[in-house]
Amino acid sequence: MLEAHILRANENPQFYFVEILHPGHISLEGGVEFEKNKYREEIKSPSTQLIDIAQFIKANKPKAIILIVTDPGGFLGYTYRGAAYKLLEESSSLKERIFSTLYPIKAPKYFEPYR
Repeated sequence: MLEAHILRANENPQFYFVEILHPGHISLEGGVEFEKNKYREEIKSPSTQLIDIAQFIKANKPKAIILIVTDPGGFLGYTYRGAAYKLLEESSSLKERIFSTLYPIKAPKYFEPYR
């Protein structure tokens, strides 16, 4: 459906918001290792979807600017939700995973000064 909209679009600037709600929140009920493995497996599907979308846009709209903003990995690695706030200083990598996001940008050369 997104592809059809992109192909029908005129040359005026367009904005598309795509929301992929998978994987969902970490439940913490299966234990840390179980949840880590489950998350690693479930993240493959949206990763493939995003790659396909980005390749399609790049092939059909080479001047497009693509921003991919993600929700962080949630409480993955903690044994309970409150630990994310109580144990912030114990693991900087866990803290970064909870409170940061990835934000890759694909843009034409002329966009570089604005990055």
